[in-house]
Amino acid sequence: NLTLKSISVLKWMSSFCGNAKYGLKADDDVFVNIPNLISAMSSKRQTMEKFIIGSKQIGAKPIQDKNSKWYTPKEDFGEREYPPYVSGTAYAFTIPAAKALYRVTGRVKAFWLEDIYITGLCARAAGIPRYDHAGFTFQRRKPTGCAFRRHISGHYVTGEQMVKIYNELLQSDLKCD
Repeated sequence: NLTLKSISVLKWMSSFCGNAKYGLKADDDVFVNIPNLISAMSSKRQTMEKFIIGSKQIGAKPIQDKNSKWYTPKEDFGEREYPPYVSGTAYAFTIPAAKALYRVTGRVKAFWLEDIYITGLCARAAGIPRYDHAGFTFQRRKPTGCAFRRHISGHYVTGEQMVKIYNELLQSDLKCD
């Protein structure tokens, strides 16, 4: 269960990553432009100690269709809307946020949708703000360095494509339209 894995990661980071500034959760088919991520995190961190950044979702409702992969019975989640959360395809957070998130997991009932649980329910309980950044997307991007030059993440990228994108981004003479 991804929720339990994420709780374990938060616990591990809280215990063993005291010198780190940031954490990142990304699916294995997501390319992350690390220099752009660090730039975005550093910029936000100048004014805040604890935060989560990614593709923020507001107003999402539990799906009540029993045939849906995302079906959520009312007894599992009784609210009309999910709290604002950050898409689980890729999101980043400060280590102080990771510690605060982990501390509340013991009192926030576990929920099977990891992104809603960690960045929605737990973040709400811990009072951690979630910020939307246009550089994060859970949509497919063209697998080229130019497509990722100004972005932070893109979804549905194969390992081979990640290597290609990375190598293109390393080129100092990369020409883009």
